[in-house]
Amino acid sequence: MPQDTVLFNVGGTRFEIQRNLVQSYPKSRLAELVNSASKDNVIFIDHNPLAFSVILDFLRYKKIVVPRNVAREVVELQLQEFEIPYGNLSEEENANDDELPSYEATMSGSSLKDTVLKVSTRRMDTLITDVILPFLKRHAKRAHRQ
Repeated sequence: MPQDTVLFNVGGTRFEIQRNLVQSYPKSRLAELVNSASKDNVIFIDHNPLAFSVILDFLRYKKIVVPRNVAREVVELQLQEFEIPYGNLSEEENANDDELPSYEATMSGSSLKDTVLKVSTRRMDTLITDVILPFLKRHAKRAHRQ
């Protein structure tokens, strides 16, 4: 591993990045982790790797684009935990599955209620998978240790 890179193991997924990428936010907890790591050390973070890749792209491009398969709430929680300031979270440009139907689509048979139910169910599934279940697992492990 080159000396100007650092290796993260995030939830079992490895990310090798340049050290100076996180230095754009020198007061962040992510920069503190990189600064305190030895040259050969792998930094383990127990987080969602998909959300972490969104954060790395934010550090690279100064824009947050959250793909459909990642809960915006998870990205926001990780940004807060790493103390990285951010603006509004936007979804992929072509993520029109979450948009309300047009008047024409509604009149052609697809009801607003059906669309809202479909979108909210998908969002709820993502929230449960990415936020609630990991929290419950961590809480259960802590309770089991006591």
